[in-house]
Amino acid sequence: MKHIVELLSIRSNFVFLIIFNSLFISDFYTVLLFNKKIKDNNDLKDLFEIISELESMLSFANLGIDNENYCIPEISDNISFNDLYHPLIENPISNSLDIKEGIILTGSNMSGKTTFLRTLGIAEILFKASSIVPATKFLSPKLDIYTSLRANDMLDEGISTFYAEILRMKKINEAIKKGPCLVLIDEIFKGTNLNERLEASFKIIEKLNNYNAYFIISTHDEKITEAKDIVNYHFNEYYKDDKIYFDYKIKEGKSETTNAMYLLKMADII
Repeated sequence: MKHIVELLSIRSNFVFLIIFNSLFISDFYTVLLFNKKIKDNNDLKDLFEIISELESMLSFANLGIDNENYCIPEISDNISFNDLYHPLIENPISNSLDIKEGIILTGSNMSGKTTFLRTLGIAEILFKASSIVPATKFLSPKLDIYTSLRANDMLDEGISTFYAEILRMKKINEAIKKGPCLVLIDEIFKGTNLNERLEASFKIIEKLNNYNAYFIISTHDEKITEAKDIVNYHFNEYYKDDKIYFDYKIKEGKSETTNAMYLLKMADII
């Protein structure tokens, strides 16, 4: 290790660096020495693993420094949380919920559905990583997490938006057969027509229920709220002085409001 340190020290001298690299290819030799040292020394590998784990722990600790409210999550039979919020949003709105069965999440555009799904996904990942969680309470079983949040077309591979969604659903289908999962799906089957979207959505919901997966599916299609063995939650907007506002708070029941036409008018399109 002493030779490696000496060679690295030489690099700080520009003149020596040019001479040694030109005549002896010192950088190449340093890399070879370093790789050999790693192979021959298990203690060095252990040291790197310890350093990487410490860096992970420091990153988790930053959550407590950067965010005022957080908690130590606990293992439970169901998912339950109080005042959960997205740790990367300035002045975030928190939400509380108990999840015991599948949820269909409706709401108008920009009301907070996608952000809520991402927030829960982040919290579950932090929980699995033994980190603190941005909430005042967070309980959950140990779950694998599978999502379909940004399934878009991939032109270079000849894959349409709908087929990209199918590939995501295939992974989810394989995963729920192996063990407990949390499944988060945003705008289910948005890449196909209404009739097939409804039929396919009901099939997916039925399968998720058969394997007792925890799931939240967001949609704009009111018919999907009529699926069996689910509960409905929603986000909504309100209007004041002809302006639109959102409170970003999740509520029981299905959405009764829409805002697409208002947003088109606000953008001076219609």
